[in-house]
Amino acid sequence: MRNSSGRRARMMGGALFVAAIAVSSIATTASADLGDSDGINPPVPPATPKPDEGGYIRVQPTGVSDKEDQRAPAIVPGLNAQAGGNLQVQIPDNFESGDRILISVFPDASQTVAGTPGNGVNCVDLDRSVGYSAVPVLDPVSGVTGPFDTNTGAWGLADGTDDPKTNINAGLGIPDPATAGTAAPKPIVAVSLASSSQCAPNGFKDVVVLTFSNQSGPVTPATVNDHWVLTLTGIQYNVGKAVPAGPLHNVPFSQQGVDGTDPLSYQDTPLFGGNDAPGGNDLVAGAILPENQLVGGVANIDATMWTNSAVVSPIVISAVGTPLVADNTFQPLGTVTITEATADGVGFSEPAAALPSSLTHLLFFPGLVLGGTPTVAVTGNAGQTATITGVDNNAFYKPAGSLVAVPGSMVEMRVNTAVGSTANLTAGTFVISGVLARTLTAGVVSAILYDPANSTYNS
Repeated sequence: MRNSSGRRARMMGGALFVAAIAVSSIATTASADLGDSDGINPPVPPATPKPDEGGYIRVQPTGVSDKEDQRAPAIVPGLNAQAGGNLQVQIPDNFESGDRILISVFPDASQTVAGTPGNGVNCVDLDRSVGYSAVPVLDPVSGVTGPFDTNTGAWGLADGTDDPKTNINAGLGIPDPATAGTAAPKPIVAVSLASSSQCAPNGFKDVVVLTFSNQSGPVTPATVNDHWVLTLTGIQYNVGKAVPAGPLHNVPFSQQGVDGTDPLSYQDTPLFGGNDAPGGNDLVAGAILPENQLVGGVANIDATMWTNSAVVSPIVISAVGTPLVADNTFQPLGTVTITEATADGVGFSEPAAALPSSLTHLLFFPGLVLGGTPTVAVTGNAGQTATITGVDNNAFYKPAGSLVAVPGSMVEMRVNTAVGSTANLTAGTFVISGVLARTLTAGVVSAILYDPANSTYNS
């Protein structure tokens, strides 16, 4: 899955109160601090607008040949230690001991704090909290790569330019540019977890802290454009049972240690698209950006860059049956169960005054030809029923943002909701049986629940 860097964040939590590192920042004339835009420390006075400078975040591509092939695993509410995609952070060769990067996680969608609507507020209560469940791993050898000599960093131009799904470069994908640089030494970075003030009462660690313990070398004409890449593996999440469906956003913030302060204090820097950490000392109170998070009616953060390392699914698809033989004969597919992980995960006509309603959902099977007489049974959702209205063997699925269609077959399911139904308050199940399938292709059989009016749910 492609990341979302470069788009405005729509998710914000409370102020970050991370314990100060017991180390002082060392001032030199040969090296600047993390995120400096003009070679001085602090980079510019707190009240002065700062340019976007140098950093980037993404999900690690699954292979070396296609930098756009970035995938976010599906996870579900109510479970802990669920795996996300590896995170990669790109930084310029410009750091000092004590500087740090904060990667905060926020849910998608809309929640409410004290009656005030907000986009993706984290840790509203225990059930609507998400955090990291284990300290990510940054291998000092394989996890710190570079330097790469290019004024656009190790990843080239903005993501999307070379998206293989648009058939650029014949759809083959384009690898990262990786021209070797000459900067030294490589950064030494410690990884830890911390809680924002919003999440601490719920016991969730929602912040990854990357703390530098050495200093970059002199800035010279040969190294001025050098960058490093930090790769974090072992990303895992604890997800409350009422966290809304949608991507989890990993929002990076850069903070440099202010020289001569003991204990060390921090200055926000614009390294990641100008992102300002919550509670940062250069935050302009009440900044007007319509997608900023509101807490008590006050915008408390300004972020324009993030990535999505996992997607909270409103449903879970499971199957029980025997393996198919790839001989192109019809065989029983088994029983497919769609379980709502959140209330009304499959869909409900809102507002309730619009009931009764009938919504069509498509269960897509890539690469299969379907037959039989499928049926569906609904349990757990009062006032809601479903029927199978047909099978389409000339169907295709087109992922969001893609121009390339995937062929396959679809079971068409119509969900009927009666007046007075409480299905929007409960998590039910939809059990589909009686499907026959045939194929000539060996491999994993997958299923995707697709809402033609909105988006893909899960696979």
